[in-house]
Amino acid sequence: MFVDLYTKTRALARMNDELEQRVAERTAQLEAAIQRQELLAREVDHRARNALAVIQSIVALTPAEDSARFAEAVKGRIRAMAMAHNLLSESRWRGADLLNLVNDELAPYAEGDRIAVSGLPVSIAPTVAQNLALALHELATNAAKYGALSKAEGRLSVTWRAENDELLIEWLEQCPHDVTRPSKAGFGSKVIEVSVKGQLGGQVIREWRPQGLRCTLRLPMTHFTLRAAPAGASAEERSDIDPMRIRSRNILVVEDEPLIAMMTSRNLRDLDAVVVGPFTTPGEARAALSGRIDAALLDINVGGEFVYELAWDLDRRGVPIVFVTGYHAGGVDPRFAGAPVLTKPVDRDDLAAALTRVLAPTAASRVSA
Repeated sequence: MFVDLYTKTRALARMNDELEQRVAERTAQLEAAIQRQELLAREVDHRARNALAVIQSIVALTPAEDSARFAEAVKGRIRAMAMAHNLLSESRWRGADLLNLVNDELAPYAEGDRIAVSGLPVSIAPTVAQNLALALHELATNAAKYGALSKAEGRLSVTWRAENDELLIEWLEQCPHDVTRPSKAGFGSKVIEVSVKGQLGGQVIREWRPQGLRCTLRLPMTHFTLRAAPAGASAEERSDIDPMRIRSRNILVVEDEPLIAMMTSRNLRDLDAVVVGPFTTPGEARAALSGRIDAALLDINVGGEFVYELAWDLDRRGVPIVFVTGYHAGGVDPRFAGAPVLTKPVDRDDLAAALTRVLAPTAASRVSA
């Protein structure tokens, strides 16, 4: 009996030691998880503050001689930052693909075969992706105003290669008209200088030729990662926009952010659509289902509530859906894998393309076609 008691006491002591060790390990894991969460929260806060500071600087520094030009300039620069942010979000902030970034910046001007883009498969560090996006945006804007992209006959080539410890991005314009060097540097040129020199520690080399600008960006390779595999396919090409498909259609809008709701409603009205809403919760939006709804524009997360149940009801009624989100597009419920997903901030042309894609042609558009 004493031997048995001794054996059980020793076994219980060992079990107690093991339990204490497991508790200690789980406590350490929990503390590490809390530290990672706090670090992530600080990093998100840092990135958000940085983005807001850059946007504030863009608004404050953009020349405001003309209100329409001021609004267009600010909108374009913020959109450039948003596109870089979207690419970073899709990669879970591991890096933005340079090919996709260049293609996205040049997409508004990509008519026919006048733009050629090629280069090594390169990933841009998250810390500088938005700065490079701003520089590319300013080059594209200047080319559209004064250079190769201002005329249908113009041609633009963008290539990049690794050379020693640098990445060289070559911007080469071929204009159908003679080009002269500007007498003074505009604000866009200053943005390029600040973005490339100040943020990336690189160089901007401009050569003004009669047939157009040749600009070389020499950037430290420390900001980039060469991938062994070829870069993935570029973003899906924007659908053709058919205004007749959208005109007079009733579009249900669910969006809990007032300013975004106002902007979305204005864009829809500019497209001659009828705005139903906007509603701030799925519950409010259900009251509108008794009327005619031709399509629905749904923010995925409104006030902490997902809209999937409302989307499911709309889908059963045969109402096409376009989702809007501040997250990456891959996070949408798999039940709605075929629905278009727009990432905030949403451009009016992207909105029009998505609605064109989901709405069946009206009689008027079939006749015009």
